Amino acid sequence: MKKSIYILILFCFPFLALGQTGDEIISFSVEEIYEQLASEVDEDVDLTVLLEDLYYFSENPIQLNKATRSQLDKLPFLSDAQVQELLDYPGLHGKFVSIYELGLLSSFDPMTIQRLIPFITLVEKDEPRKLNIPTVAHYGRHQLLLRYTQLLEEQQGFLPASDSLLEKSPNSRYLGSPPKLYARYQFKYHDNISIGFTGEKDAGEEFFRGSQKQGFDFNSAHLFYQNTGIVRQVAVGDYHARFGQGLILWSGYSFGKSLDNIQSVERMGQGIRPYTSTDENNFLRGAAATFGWKKLRLTTFYSNKKIDGNKVVSDTLDSEEFYVTSFQETGLHSTPGEIEDRKTVREEIVGASLEYSANKAKLAFNYAHAKYGAALQRNTQPYSQFYFQGDEVSNLSLAYRFKLWRINLFGETAMNDNSTFASINGLSVSLTSSASFVLVNRYYPADYTAVKANSFGEKQGSQNENGTYLAFEFVPYQKLKLTAWYDTYRFPWLRYGVDAPSEGHEYALQLNWFQSSDFQAYARFRFEQSESNLTKDEVAVTKLQQVNKQSIRLQLQYKVAEGLILKNRIEYSQISDEETSEEGWLMYQDIQYAFQNIPLKLYARYALFDTDGWDSRVYAWENDVLYAFSVPAMYDKGTRSYLMAKYSISKNMDAWARISRTVYTNKDVIGSGLTTIDGDTKTEVKLMLRVKF
Repeated sequence: MKKSIYILILFCFPFLALGQTGDEIISFSVEEIYEQLASEVDEDVDLTVLLEDLYYFSENPIQLNKATRSQLDKLPFLSDAQVQELLDYPGLHGKFVSIYELGLLSSFDPMTIQRLIPFITLVEKDEPRKLNIPTVAHYGRHQLLLRYTQLLEEQQGFLPASDSLLEKSPNSRYLGSPPKLYARYQFKYHDNISIGFTGEKDAGEEFFRGSQKQGFDFNSAHLFYQNTGIVRQVAVGDYHARFGQGLILWSGYSFGKSLDNIQSVERMGQGIRPYTSTDENNFLRGAAATFGWKKLRLTTFYSNKKIDGNKVVSDTLDSEEFYVTSFQETGLHSTPGEIEDRKTVREEIVGASLEYSANKAKLAFNYAHAKYGAALQRNTQPYSQFYFQGDEVSNLSLAYRFKLWRINLFGETAMNDNSTFASINGLSVSLTSSASFVLVNRYYPADYTAVKANSFGEKQGSQNENGTYLAFEFVPYQKLKLTAWYDTYRFPWLRYGVDAPSEGHEYALQLNWFQSSDFQAYARFRFEQSESNLTKDEVAVTKLQQVNKQSIRLQLQYKVAEGLILKNRIEYSQISDEETSEEGWLMYQDIQYAFQNIPLKLYARYALFDTDGWDSRVYAWENDVLYAFSVPAMYDKGTRSYLMAKYSISKNMDAWARISRTVYTNKDVIGSGLTTIDGDTKTEVKLMLRVKF
């Protein structure tokens, strides 16, 4: 009864607050666009680069009539076909004189236009672009970020321990202190020059003592140059590299199946980008450069860094040799065991990309070779016998894009050094500005290996997967948008927890309603059927069983008064197989208020969740401090709430403070191992300061 009353209040009240209903063009805020894009990404992906691009172009809008491809490529909600249509329009029809002209573009639906508006301008400015020291020093902008994060409850790893316990079990306690620290400095001159440094200390890691006498456990620095001319780009230090569809090399975030942006599966490598994140693995360190001659672009890159690995020493008659059983990707170095694995293996990656671009076509030949200072010798299981092993691997690919009328063809075919081919190919069609669809087919053999691959698929790794994906968008009229996709896939070899070849399919539908700039809503349904081992008496057998998972979501967002925005969501999830069934609920109320007379903005949420266990968990994106990313998994029974304040101290200084708290009503111990909390609450505090000068 209480749940029914809450739902009734949650979803009836907004309709009393409907505002204007005119035909004005709605524009999303940067936070709304970020949430739409980020909610479709795996919770472990670092989205610093995405948010950095969104904020940069919101503060420095792209001059639409002078836009370049490199600028528009950084807006992730634009497909390659949409970018090309924007670039072609001034030459075909004359300069844009009104944002309403965007509605004439065949590949642009209302939602894409609403996302684009905050990042473009029709005002043309003669901004200085000379790359000399006085001009760069005068017009360049500095930014300093400092962030502090800590759990208030004490975790098992930070409790005092006796010397005898530590001698017997040295990994039973963290070596460092509880706070997580972050510092970042960056200098930017338009999008031509970027110089920066990033440092991070995770909770439990030492700081200016022990194994980290130099300070931060992770340090990153970059210098990036971009301009027209023969030398188009130069990156020194840490950088991202993204080529083709990701079959041989794609570092950083990537989008998959999305109901907010079906064009996200259509990629065409962005080349090199400066690295400003804190993911300690998914980047390159060294140097890269891009050269251009008319329609040709050549990118060469080299990376040399040490990575974490489980090291095993083997004595021989001549010398001491070692190999690694796995690469460690957590980035945590808070116990003696983790420190022992830190930077044990040297990783070298070298490669090149030669790209030819015409008005409606693009071809790129890509090559990458990875070599490691020690051979990877896994403890091979039947499911993992095709995983990468050894100390080196090479990959070669051909990526393409062709535009024919309103059809955009794209894809990549790659080969590794054992002559195994993998391929992904697709097409996107903009029938009208109101209807479009995307079709993608992927073929990733079990024995195809590429250590830095990250192409579109059901699972990460671009290996052991075949599938076909179909998505479409339909806008019956300006205030409604229907999006749907269907994906069928097959794993031709075994996987972890699945002791036979398996298959599955998944589909999703979403209906968006844009009543006005004051009221928006959407309803979403998602269903997946996959296969896993059938277990009996806790013993797995080869026979597979079907696993069905479905979820329903309804969300409303409405502006009650000037500066006050409310958002409600209710979500239901269910997962079942031949033996068990679980279900879960999530309901929350968001309040966002911007004061009119003081530069203060408040964000708050109160959520109720009730699930039968981990398998029926529900995720929900949360507002967080700048460049932080929070998508907690809510499971079991309890409440979650947070309050965040952003205050602009001055024109060049902003401060954030955030506190979040999860309270469980059905357990008195949270977590496991060193992260165990003896209690039913988990509270996190974040403080952040940004200074611009």
